[in-house]
Amino acid sequence: MASMLALTCRVILVAFSLSCALARKPPVAKGKCSAVTSELTHSALQAVQTRRHVSRAKEEMTEEEQEADHEETGTSSLVESKVNASFEAWKEKFHASLGLGDMCGHFTWDFGMVCRGPDGRANNDGMCRPPNYWDEGMDPSKPVHTGLTPCEAQRCLGKPAGGLGNEPSMIQVPGWKRCSPPSNQAEYEQAMAYSWKPPGENRTCVPICVNRKRKRIYRKVMCWNLWGAMYTRGLRDGSAHCKKPKRNCNYNDHKRDSFYRSIGLGRNCRESFNTTVYDTCASDPGTNTNCEIQKNGKTWNVLNTCWDGAWDKVCKAHKCFVLKSLKDQKCVATCKSYGGDHYGPYDGCGDAWAAGGCPADGKSWNDPDPCAASSEPPSAAETAAALAVAPGKRDETLGTRTPPPTPAPEPEAEPEPEPEPQTPAPE
Repeated sequence: MASMLALTCRVILVAFSLSCALARKPPVAKGKCSAVTSELTHSALQAVQTRRHVSRAKEEMTEEEQEADHEETGTSSLVESKVNASFEAWKEKFHASLGLGDMCGHFTWDFGMVCRGPDGRANNDGMCRPPNYWDEGMDPSKPVHTGLTPCEAQRCLGKPAGGLGNEPSMIQVPGWKRCSPPSNQAEYEQAMAYSWKPPGENRTCVPICVNRKRKRIYRKVMCWNLWGAMYTRGLRDGSAHCKKPKRNCNYNDHKRDSFYRSIGLGRNCRESFNTTVYDTCASDPGTNTNCEIQKNGKTWNVLNTCWDGAWDKVCKAHKCFVLKSLKDQKCVATCKSYGGDHYGPYDGCGDAWAAGGCPADGKSWNDPDPCAASSEPPSAAETAAALAVAPGKRDETLGTRTPPPTPAPEPEAEPEPEPEPQTPAPE
């Protein structure tokens, strides 16, 4: 009886001490079981604390292992999120630089196509009835099957391939899987200039705008993008016509800010390099090395990349300065073309402009049309570029039309059984 009582007491005390330990309250016990209670409570508290320390240690060890793994593979989720956030911020600035109106304020992406006549020339027939045909670059049996070329898109002739069958609105047909834009700055700029193809594709993925007219919706390829692409390309190869913004670069020249971000020279048009190079450049701007900086293993000229601080100091010291392209050494800018009358008067600059091959007035540039060499039907060079396949593996589900489901045949009605002849009852 005494042993049973002692055992019962121990069981009660163990349960009581554990509940107190978990509640982090000092247990209160009296009688013969008080010593056992104190010992068990201390052990329970130690166990709880130990479990917490072990859990924290495991969490810390897991983070360290993840960090080490991320350092080895370069796929840290934190880094990826920062890269994505930076790219999205750049895209917002880039879209703002395009001056998109209501029609293209919320554009999408799809493969492009164009309506061609029997001679292969592109036209703007929204219905594209025979003998015209839609050319989306996938039917070699057609006389011309290049698909939509960049200059045809530039001239507003492009339509979304996903709208084939819904002419003239070009609303996407059911079952069509359109392409997605690239996720890095360089390829995104190519896509906005109608020159980017998804992996394994010969078709270009282009931006699609929505036009609303008389309460109807019409979808078409965004046009007139090549001029902006020329400016960005000029900044990259040192042939841009630099111009002082009306307010400031960050407010008026989003293309330039996007370019600076993409190569790591600055953000919001603020330099991320030592600007003492401006003073060195102003002392002798004709010597390229005086105006050069190094960034990420590449050399950039602060005048050819149109930094306003460099231009301001140079033009205040040399108002007849002539900037030549790093690409072909042709005159691309003067202090007059950059800042107008801000650095004038320009009396006596005519000889310097003539010697540098600049316009006689120092500012009138006759830039070539980006589509001056284009032709209809597309030239041999345009055809070769259009039919070239991008490297990589093609996603077979992109840009394909799912055939409508075949309706299940209706079950044939079973013939009703003929009624059995009635045998007359015997009289």
